[in-house]
Amino acid sequence: MVALAVALTAAGCGGGEESPRRESDVESQIKEKLAENRKALPNDKSSQAAVSKRSVEEFVRLYQRLGFFENERPEDVVSRLDRAYRRDWGEEPRIRTRLDELALLGYGSHRVWFQDIERDVIEGNDEYALTLREWARISRGAFAPRRIREQWRSEEGPVTISFDLNGRARAVRAESQGDFLDLCVLTTGINPLIAKSGRQFAIYRPDAELGQMAFVLTITDRERRLLNKQGWVFAGPDEVRFAFGYGQLYEGGQVAPCE
Repeated sequence: MVALAVALTAAGCGGGEESPRRESDVESQIKEKLAENRKALPNDKSSQAAVSKRSVEEFVRLYQRLGFFENERPEDVVSRLDRAYRRDWGEEPRIRTRLDELALLGYGSHRVWFQDIERDVIEGNDEYALTLREWARISRGAFAPRRIREQWRSEEGPVTISFDLNGRARAVRAESQGDFLDLCVLTTGINPLIAKSGRQFAIYRPDAELGQMAFVLTITDRERRLLNKQGWVFAGPDEVRFAFGYGQLYEGGQVAPCE
């Protein structure tokens, strides 16, 4: 969706002298559809909740105590975050909201997967296989699948994703969500398979501000409690598919609870 909006903006810009650009019919339709999505889902912005004002160094030291940025010097992390943020936004990072914190963690921590879930998920693209490898990299050893394969029942899905895990053949199921990832693969598919590790994949609760961006990490029960004390809100089984619901424009799919 974001890429589409950017493409539309670029397409509307011609050569020569710049002039105010009127919103295209397609862009108007997109806005109307996304507004409808927000009416059908919780129209809150919990990720925009204010957080205590702190410097980037104070942020880094706080989250190191919560298990992020492990084995790194705080000053090195601060420098890396500052460079990455300035590269993308042209200004120094400021921490005012939970979303600011999530964004900085997404830049700087190997524990975090903070991505758009609209990923051209169609038969032959192997997007689930790719994404499972990405999730494995943030799992801190809890999830190490091998020989990942996708089997599509039809062009629309559903998809059976099979792999070897700890020497055993395993499979999880993804329901059809258009070209979006079905995040229930994580919570009801993979999590039971890694329960003995003491870690579970968790998704920050989707909201109208995050839209179709998903913030995923692996945590222990103790880490979940510590993050909850900091005001973090994780998605329950009936909220995992909200990220799809907020972002979808025309795709078939559902925001039903994970089974």
